[in-house]
Amino acid sequence: MKWHQARNGHKLDVIARNEKVSFCAIEYDNVVPEKYTTYFRSVIVFGKAHILDNQGDKMKAIEELAARYSPNHEEGRKREIDDQFKQLCLVEIEIEHMTGK
Repeated sequence: MKWHQARNGHKLDVIARNEKVSFCAIEYDNVVPEKYTTYFRSVIVFGKAHILDNQGDKMKAIEELAARYSPNHEEGRKREIDDQFKQLCLVEIEIEHMTGK
């Protein structure tokens, strides 16, 4: 699992001190006020976070991510990646355990 962010900030400071992380994603959430409940689907992953420093690994990861969200805009993706690549930080989570609900 990979994500991108600015090259500095609180998350990176914390990862530098302790690589153990968790990440939660909620796919569906339906609040039902009259029943005082919510119906949802989510996943939590636990693992170790690593900042991608290798330029080849970093380029491969951002190209895969960009293609997923802009599959029909290859030229625009490449321009944006080239323009932003130097200041881009990518973090990879090595998943050790996953749970869902």
